[in-house]
Amino acid sequence: MKSIDKKTKYLYGAMSVIFFIYSLSLLYPFIYAFLNSVKDRMEFLTDENASAALPKAFQLSNYAKAFTEFNVYGINFIQMFLNSVLYTLFGTLMAITSSTLTAYVISKYKFRIRGFLYGLAIFIMIVPIVGSMPSMYKLVSDLGLKDNVILISLLHGGGFGMNFIILHGFFSGISWSYAEAGLMDGATNWQIFTKIMLPQAKPALVAVGVTTAIGTWNDY
Repeated sequence: MKSIDKKTKYLYGAMSVIFFIYSLSLLYPFIYAFLNSVKDRMEFLTDENASAALPKAFQLSNYAKAFTEFNVYGINFIQMFLNSVLYTLFGTLMAITSSTLTAYVISKYKFRIRGFLYGLAIFIMIVPIVGSMPSMYKLVSDLGLKDNVILISLLHGGGFGMNFIILHGFFSGISWSYAEAGLMDGATNWQIFTKIMLPQAKPALVAVGVTTAIGTWNDY
């Protein structure tokens, strides 16, 4: 086994120190939030060094108040959390299902507007999200979807976006010979999709599912 010279050891040591300091900088916001969350309200408001000072007494009851007393229009913190969980689950399911179906059809079946749809998917990605958010909110309000978590999740069923690009590339790399073998054995197009193509696409589906769930959870 090749030995590591002194310069390389010093470089590894210096990089380890740098990354350790960097990791502490990432932990600081969490430490700051926790320390101030257990302080008394007046202590937090009057302490000039609130960002760095330790609490005089740990007020763990603050968490109980946050879960029971905090509410907006009659919706408490627990209900808000459950709404976020449901929205994440249904939104992710809609996004993955629609993107998978769209990507598979466009990548594996030849029809006239196939190239147009792929180009449209690329074009949609250059539209700024901030610019489309007001119109999206107006659409949700006009359709009466604003207070229904499941119906709002339908907005994720467009079928395009980054999920489509990733899955389209993945399905394009799967040989169609698998489908031809299935057709010879009497399989339908749906059986080829669900029993031959989808199992091979599991790595891409998991990766897309994780990123979609994170984005949906953070969706304001």
